[in-house]
Parts: sequence; C-alpha cells; structure tokens
Amino acid sequence: MGNGRTSARLARLRTRRDRATARQGHTERRWLRVDWARLGTIVAIIAGIGTLLFTGVATYYGAEISKDQLRQSQEDAEQESRDQAMRISFWVERDETIHVVNRSSDPVSAVFVTFDAWSSGHRLSLGPKNVGISKVHFLELYQYVPPCSEILITKEEMRFENRQTGKWEQLPDRRVLFYEMSVQFVDRDGLKWVRSIDKLTQWKRGSDEHSHGNSLTEPLRGMLPDAPVAKSVEPCHGKS
Repeated sequence: MGNGRTSARLARLRTRRDRATARQGHTERRWLRVDWARLGTIVAIIAGIGTLLFTGVATYYGAEISKDQLRQSQEDAEQESRDQAMRISFWVERDETIHVVNRSSDPVSAVFVTFDAWSSGHRLSLGPKNVGISKVHFLELYQYVPPCSEILITKEEMRFENRQTGKWEQLPDRRVLFYEMSVQFVDRDGLKWVRSIDKLTQWKRGSDEHSHGNSLTEPLRGMLPDAPVAKSVEPCHGKS
C-alpha cells in the first residue's frame, strides 16, 4: 500500500513538472515567433513622432515667447524715446497767460510755439473788401527751453500787424481766445516732436502745415517783441 501511494504521488509530480515545462516551452516559442526588427521599427516610429510633437510644441512656445520679448523691447524702447517728450507741456491760465514747460532734466531745442489768438467780438483790422479780421497767427521760435523751467507768454506782450496802417499794435483789452495751439521741439536724442492740446506725436514733414482760410479771412501776423525769460519750475523729473 505504501509503495502504491508513493508511486501515485511521484506520477502526479511528474505530470505537474511536464505541464510546467510545456508551458515554458510554449512561451519560449511564442517569443521566438516575435519579429523583433519590425517591433524595433514600430518603437522607433512612435519615439520619432513623440520627439516631433515635443519639438513642435517647444518651437511654438519658444516663438511666442520671442514675440512677447520683442514686443516688450519695442514698447520699452518707444517709452524710453518718449520719456523726455512727455515732460514738455503747455496750458493757458485764466489771465490769458500761456505757459510752455519743460519738466525734464535736459533742455529741448528749436522750440516753435504756434497759436491763433482771436479777439472775441472785436475786429482788429479790415482785410480786402473791408472784411473784418479778428484772428492773429503767432509762430514764435526759441533756441531752447532750459531743463526744469518754463517760459511765459502774456497777452500784454502780443502784437499784431494792422493791415490798414502797417503798424504793429497791442491786442485790445478784451477777452482773447487761443486756438490751434502746439509746441514743436527737438529732444535730447535729436527727435522732433509736436505737442498739441490732446496728443504728443513725432514730427513728420507736412504735419504742421494747415490752412488759415482764404485771402479775405487770413489771420493777421502776430509777434512778441521781447523774448520771454525762462523761470524755474517744480516739480521736475530728475531734480533733487
């Protein structure tokens, strides 16, 4: 009986071992049937596609970053070029005094101050065909406006040429309105600018040309006999 049981147990063990060996052989034969060259090609293609996708995404974002950097550099350069020009301004007080101000720490040169003065409700001179003229055109040139300073142009200083007499006369003691005001100047970098009532632009040829009407209503010529004296102004950029 003992020998029979032992033989049966050994038979079962051999059967299990044979099955395991068969499975192992089957697995080995399956791996042997794999086309490794083809599999390598497929893996290489997938890796190549992944690399292309990564490169494409990286290139796209790199280009976008470069665009942003270029745009920022251009904006910074434009801001720097306008830095001084933005500190040049003008305005008119209630007493009809014109202020032209340079709040930068450098002078501006070749300063043209242009404006039309209109004497409200009063004819200053008669033009052709006895047409009454109430407007005077001023174009004043200053070699420079010093840093941190302003020039004042008062109504009392303004003169106009009477076309009937040919003489230069003072504006009447009436309310005067100012139109078409602008200040043209050259900054420290040699750039030309025009400051008007509502904007600041770089000067372009022809940008300061405008018509004053026909010969019947053309404004009278105006002038300032004495150059105004520059006064210091506060606050001023770069001045401690």
